[in-house]
Amino acid sequence: VFASSLIAKLEDRGLVDTSKSVEFYLPELKESDFAGITVRNVLDMASGVDCSDGAYARGTCYYDFEASMNDAVRAPDTPDTPYESLAKMRPGRWAPQGQGFDYSGANTFVLSWIVEKLMDMPFQDAVTKEYWHKIGAEGDAAFYAARYGIALSTGGFLAKPRDMARF
Repeated sequence: VFASSLIAKLEDRGLVDTSKSVEFYLPELKESDFAGITVRNVLDMASGVDCSDGAYARGTCYYDFEASMNDAVRAPDTPDTPYESLAKMRPGRWAPQGQGFDYSGANTFVLSWIVEKLMDMPFQDAVTKEYWHKIGAEGDAAFYAARYGIALSTGGFLAKPRDMARF
C-alpha cells in the first residue's frame, strides 16, 4: 500500500509515467525479466514475472528474493541485496504482462525502488516524509530492515492500528 500510494503521489507530481517501462526509472533492471514491463502492470500485480509469493519454497524465485533481504535462509550464492536480486532476476514469465493478476512482493519492491530513486532517499524515509509526519500519528512506526537497513517494503511494517487507520 505504501509503495503504490507513493507512486501515485509521484505520478500526480509528474515524476512518474506509469505507461513507461520500469527500466526507464531503474536501468539496473534492463537485463532482468522486469525489462519492458510497465510501471502500471507492476502496480496491478500483472507483471507476468514468474516470482509469485505463493511459491515460497527453497530454490524458488520468491524464496531467493526474500533471502536477499535476510527474510529467508541465505545460501552461498544469494545476492547481497534485493536490488542485486531483482537486477539478476530471470525466472521467466508465467503470462504476458497485463494478462493476469499474481501478487508478488518482488513487484512491490520494484515500486519502492522507483520511489527511492525519484525521491533520492530510502523508502522508509519517503513514507515518513510523505505520510507519517502528516497523518497525526500517535506513535512511531518502523519497517523491518534486517540487511543494510534496506526496508522490507514487501511487508514487515510495525505501527499502532489506530495510526494505520489514519493512513
